[in-house]
Amino acid sequence: MATVRWKETRPLGDAVAVWYGASISNDGSKILALTATTSGRLFYSSDYGVNWTQKYPYGDTNTRYYARSDMSSDGTKMIVSINSGRIWYSADSASSWTEVRPDGDRNYVFPFVGISDDGTKQLVAEYGKRVWYSSNSGSSWGELTSSGSGADKVWGFVALSDDGTKILAGVNAGRIYYSINSGSS
Repeated sequence: MATVRWKETRPLGDAVAVWYGASISNDGSKILALTATTSGRLFYSSDYGVNWTQKYPYGDTNTRYYARSDMSSDGTKMIVSINSGRIWYSADSASSWTEVRPDGDRNYVFPFVGISDDGTKQLVAEYGKRVWYSSNSGSSWGELTSSGSGADKVWGFVALSDDGTKILAGVNAGRIYYSINSGSS
């Protein structure tokens, strides 16, 4: 087996952090990295991790507990969830952010997110609750229902195809649900 060589990249310089999630474009040039805990930060690189910029979806410099992220294959569109119950969407390589609210103005934890290549289709799972789908860049959301008893579930993952029409969602200690038509059935 060939020797694998890794290249270290340092968004925080010499400091260390609890890295909780990341997303990367297909060509590897754009990277979004999330730190967790109360000193959470969001970092973005557009040059293969050589240089990093801290991003502030909330518009302030306060720290957040970032949960998950996903980005389009070209790295220009991205979605980020924050454990305080907010979700943020960027359509311009993390330059500006728009808050999207699947379940109204509530602060639920969204541990799983997905985004289509064009950014218009977004998928999020609410911890211990529901799965939500948007086909208009997060402007409006529909709740996806699954078969079985009760709508509230502890989701273990969600996945969204590049075109945003195929959805896969799994329940912890439960079943996997699959849709080939944007969650209609």
